[in-house]
Amino acid sequence: MKQENDSASWKGVLQFILFIIGFLGSVVTAVSQIQGWVQETQTLRGLSVALFILFLVTMLWFARGAKVNNKWTHLWGGLGLLYIVSSGFFIWIGTWIEPGGPTCSDYSIRITSPLNRASVQGGAVDVQGTYQGDLSNNNIVIIVSLPDGTHNWPSLAPVQIDPILGRWKGVAYLGEDSPQTYRISVALVGRSGRALLMYFTKVGRDTGQWPSIEVLPDDIQVCDYVLVEKK
Repeated sequence: MKQENDSASWKGVLQFILFIIGFLGSVVTAVSQIQGWVQETQTLRGLSVALFILFLVTMLWFARGAKVNNKWTHLWGGLGLLYIVSSGFFIWIGTWIEPGGPTCSDYSIRITSPLNRASVQGGAVDVQGTYQGDLSNNNIVIIVSLPDGTHNWPSLAPVQIDPILGRWKGVAYLGEDSPQTYRISVALVGRSGRALLMYFTKVGRDTGQWPSIEVLPDDIQVCDYVLVEKK
């Protein structure tokens, strides 16, 4: 009888150690994925539910093997309560974390005219392209910049969308002075990006000066660009 109790005790200890190792591994995995979770609300909620179910099944299986020793009862109950609370927390935050916005690949936005390295006149340049999906003209902007992508001047003219043909067109404004080479980009704009463009427009109209945006924020995603040579 004593040998059986000793065997059950060692088995319980081994199961507990394996459980701790597995639990810590789950925590490390969760931490490494947290950045991706906050970008995908449904993924966050789904993983929280899946982890909860997996832990519950594992806990019940281990508890069944360790029930011969009553001192484990409170331990399993405490760990179970802790995980239920943490899982509920992740499920809850998944209901209010804002999902990540659309990306360029969602719409396949491309520039078809002008061609790369084309020679164009200074001033207004017609820019056209294609896209896929349900795109709004409030989410797309044409930007003129230096060849290296710095010093960006967004176009004030709204981009026109043709949902039937899946095409868009707009205007890029090139300066009459140097440099001779410009980069014309089409970019997808998120909520904070639109706020920046509204501020850029207001400052320009109020002061008559149009300083460039040296570096675009992450919320303004350049989907495609061409280099043009001004005649």
